[in-house]
Amino acid sequence: MSNKDTPFFLRPMEIYMAEHPEEFEKKEKVKAKKKTKILDCTTCGLMDKCKTKKMKRFGQAKAKILFIGEQPDRTDDKYGVPICGGGGTLLKRILSNYFDIDFDIDCVRTNAVRCYPGRDRKGKDIKATATQLLCCREKLYQDIEEVQPELIICLGSKAIQAVANPKGLSAFAASNVHGLVFPVHEQGCWVGASYAPKFFLQNKSDKGGKDDTMVLVNDLASIFSVLDMPLPKKLTMDSHIRITDADEAVKILDRFANSTKPTAYDYEANTYNAFDSEAITYCVSITDTVDSAYCIPFHFEEGGKPIFNEQEVIKVKAAMVRFLLGSAPKVVQNFYMEEMWEENFLIPP
Repeated sequence: MSNKDTPFFLRPMEIYMAEHPEEFEKKEKVKAKKKTKILDCTTCGLMDKCKTKKMKRFGQAKAKILFIGEQPDRTDDKYGVPICGGGGTLLKRILSNYFDIDFDIDCVRTNAVRCYPGRDRKGKDIKATATQLLCCREKLYQDIEEVQPELIICLGSKAIQAVANPKGLSAFAASNVHGLVFPVHEQGCWVGASYAPKFFLQNKSDKGGKDDTMVLVNDLASIFSVLDMPLPKKLTMDSHIRITDADEAVKILDRFANSTKPTAYDYEANTYNAFDSEAITYCVSITDTVDSAYCIPFHFEEGGKPIFNEQEVIKVKAAMVRFLLGSAPKVVQNFYMEEMWEENFLIPP
């Protein structure tokens, strides 16, 4: 596949796979020969080590709010109720005092892992493994399907990852996303993120620790603010507006430059290294709404011919710089990555 024929949205690895299919065909055949691991209670093994096996959800959910913790602790295991220990008591008090919400009546609660993993030799709770989380995922999704919540609140990194990152368990830590709310169309509702309440109790009890439970209060206030808001529509191909006229691209960028709305943007390039001698920035995607986005090409060819000529690229780059210096708050996924591209691609030496 030549560079001219390569779609701008393909990543280097995808391009390599397309150019060397024989290497990956061999790997797929090897994978097919391996026995597929069944993710169920037998694989997990926790059911045989706890008192309350396959702990069921608890609560009436009159307000259609579902709380999901990471895993049962020893108190949960003893009484057979999820999130009922010290962390549950703290959460119950906060919900009642600050939000007039009854934890038992208005909400329902469960855990990403149903069975208590037990204690280690030092008497501390063992953390469930990624495999054990995956073994319980189907049951968790069954809870969500049956409850039909309008809002899910995930308490702790593993709970957040189990719901907001359905393709794996590697993204989203509570320290990075607490207080944020995501529209998760797979579940048909908003999903909020916070620390596990037990985290604040541990901080307070540690030597030199402090009571920072107001972080949890603020997280919940932010999350509850979306309760009456409809989910944004799913993006479709029609929502991606490709700009092929340089003057129109300049007008769009200048409009964003003079805006006061938060504006998200992202570059597409042929390499992760902005200072590579062969680095090319194909385009920028930019939007200040959740319903659509503009794709403005820089160095992208169509049918073997550049969409913008050299002079037009200079004009569009200048407009992009005006946007970057403009008043709109900027939103990017990786600040350092975007900054490197801007230093190399937009700012003259």
